Amino acid sequence: YPHVPERMQKVESYLLREYGDADPTIDGISGWEANVGAATVQALLEGYRAAFEADALIEQGNLVEAERLLEQAVASEAGEQSYPRMALARLRELQGRYDLARRNYERAIDGEYSTYNAYQALAMLAFAEGRAAEAQGLSDQAQGEFSGVPELWPFRIKIMMRAGNPIGANALYKYCKTVQLMRARCDAAVQDLISEAQGMTGP
Repeated sequence: YPHVPERMQKVESYLLREYGDADPTIDGISGWEANVGAATVQALLEGYRAAFEADALIEQGNLVEAERLLEQAVASEAGEQSYPRMALARLRELQGRYDLARRNYERAIDGEYSTYNAYQALAMLAFAEGRAAEAQGLSDQAQGEFSGVPELWPFRIKIMMRAGNPIGANALYKYCKTVQLMRARCDAAVQDLISEAQGMTGP
């Protein structure tokens, strides 16, 4: 799951993408100031701010205050975008409210500017609940949606192996090893699988 600074960078990228081409002179006011001053944009930023603060509180273990802030976030203009829904899903999962976690992960996938992390989280939840085929299906969807994201490869290796598809997992692992920047991460994924197997079968 990305750390808060990485998520803040994603939001900054979103704002630049959406408003970076605004007319720089609107009645003597910069396009950025005019856009940020708009009520809907202010509400959007407030929703994201609440979600960021909640995420930090989740990392600190303060789930009660995080829940209050996330309720604000999902009730705001940002409520149907991916990031606030991901944060709320994460909270619900930590609370043991898995149906609500699943629902919010699904809304994060369907929301604006969804990321592969939403697919990963929902797939891991499905696998934990014993639905291995569903987990691999979500992994396949993520690969189709974000085919240019090599960060998916270690996750897919794990999911395919856990779902009983060692041929697919091995093929992807071999391909991953040809990409220098991903070798260590794919090796780590395989090591995790070995450790899991050893844990199940004993030393």
